[in-house]
Amino acid sequence: LSYFFDNYLYNHGNQPDIHVPFMFNFGDAPWLTQKWVNEILTKETVQYYGTHEKWDEPYTGRIYKADPEGYIPEMDDDEGTMSGWFVLSSMGLYPVLVGDPVFQLSTPIFDKIVIRLANQKTFTIVTENFSNTSYYIKSATLNGMPFNQSYITHDQIVNGGTLVIRTSAEPNKEWGRGVE
Repeated sequence: LSYFFDNYLYNHGNQPDIHVPFMFNFGDAPWLTQKWVNEILTKETVQYYGTHEKWDEPYTGRIYKADPEGYIPEMDDDEGTMSGWFVLSSMGLYPVLVGDPVFQLSTPIFDKIVIRLANQKTFTIVTENFSNTSYYIKSATLNGMPFNQSYITHDQIVNGGTLVIRTSAEPNKEWGRGVE
């Protein structure tokens, strides 16, 4: 996977590989999920591939921008897939496997997110110390208890509560590798 990203093979302009940044969570390296998701969300990147082929000249710039032409060239937002990727990933959540009630975790880009649930409960995600350089998860708690897994279940979210994510400029290569 590192080769895939380090050699600019990742193509965010179309849906087939948008789950790939989260695959590091499965490969015992969640800090790399945090790195690559943050890069896609907030930094200038290099994209060599369009929707159908490799470009002669790569696109260099932000993938998502706050303007009417907010996507990279040829980006395909079928049924809101890419918009949904941005929203969920910005919240630090992503459902890699459709139908599996599990969300892979990364670092939210917001200080606080409140999800108002249908059962009248709320699920709050708080990100402490996040900045342009401090985006690695140092530690986390769920409802005040240590939380050391790189995923959260749908049930844990709909039960309500608070997930607090503390970030650092240096990756914590132990966080998220354990299963609770």
